[in-house]
Amino acid sequence: KGVVLQIIFVDFVLSFDSIIVAVGLSNNMIIIVAAIAVALIAMLLTMNLISNFIDKNPNIKILAVLFIMLIGALLVLNGFD
Repeated sequence: KGVVLQIIFVDFVLSFDSIIVAVGLSNNMIIIVAAIAVALIAMLLTMNLISNFIDKNPNIKILAVLFIMLIGALLVLNGFD
C-alpha cells in the first residue's frame, strides 16, 4: 500500500502541472473542471487493478520510479528553456 500512496502523491503533484496546462489551453472553467474530474475518476477506478499488478510484478516499481525521475528531470530542464 505504500507504493500506491507514493504513486497517488506523485500523481497529485503532477496533476498541478496538468491543471496549469489546461488553464493555458482553455479559458472555459467547465472544460478544466471536467478534465480534472475525469482524470480523478479514472484513477479511482483503476487504483486496485494497478496496485495488484504492481504487487505481482516488483520490477514495475523500478520502471515507475525511473519514469517519474525522467519526468522530473524533463520538467527541470524545461524550466531552463
